[in-house]
Amino acid sequence: MLDFIFGALLYVVFPLLCGGLIALPFWLSRKIMIGNIIGSVIIAFIMVILVMRTYGNFIGDQDICRQSNYESPVCNQDSTDIIYTMFGLVGVSWLDVFGLFAISGLVEDSQRRRNINPDMF
Repeated sequence: MLDFIFGALLYVVFPLLCGGLIALPFWLSRKIMIGNIIGSVIIAFIMVILVMRTYGNFIGDQDICRQSNYESPVCNQDSTDIIYTMFGLVGVSWLDVFGLFAISGLVEDSQRRRNINPDMF
């Protein structure tokens, strides 16, 4: 259970938090699109690093398997599991980007409400 919580924090919350924190100054200065683009690029960069990390772990397990003449417990892994994991990471990254856009909409609405001039009515 602890691995699941750590994985959720690492793969879902961390990229969204980093992208949102970097995009926040742009959002507050009412440059919403620039903030969204920069935040999305940060999320994509973090997810590419996480995919490379997962792939590196898989390659390391395969090397351990070859060195132990296919008698290690990691040799029982199905090689298609890594494909499902990578597709899952790509799906999570899209969810992070959609979450970033939702947060930017909330920030834009709060900025719009704050900057309404009562003399306009």
